[in-house]
Amino acid sequence: HRRFCDGGTWRCDWCGCDSKAAGGRKNPGPNGSGTLCSPCGGRFRRPKSDAPASPRAPKVTKAADGGSWTPKAPKSRPPAAVGPQTCDACGATFETGGALAGHRRFCDGGTWRCAWCACKKSETHGRAPGPDGPATLCSTCGSRFRSGATGPPT
Repeated sequence: HRRFCDGGTWRCDWCGCDSKAAGGRKNPGPNGSGTLCSPCGGRFRRPKSDAPASPRAPKVTKAADGGSWTPKAPKSRPPAAVGPQTCDACGATFETGGALAGHRRFCDGGTWRCAWCACKKSETHGRAPGPDGPATLCSTCGSRFRSGATGPPT
């Protein structure tokens, strides 16, 4: 207990909550390790994150380099689009923005072809590593490559 006890004096640098409200979990922040609560630690880890807009947030805090750091107000997001969402690269339509985001992660716009047999991504069950790197062969040619083949089927 002594190792982690702060006597109830710890407060999050961004939102000002105490260790009880933080659930006892302290996360690294701009001022070093154990300076943020769990929700603020999550915001800090995400790119382009700022301190929460809260009346309890400190105006100026001490930065790790000894200077001062002032948290910025969070940027407002544009409203989410309603209705069917369309992929710009391939034209596929999705009911939700989340489904579109998951699709975009793997979408190549229909340009991928197997380096050996030239089949399209839609004609194979998956992509496999080959002699030129990851995801360069279709699953069939990838299987042949793992078995020792050095070129496309003849």
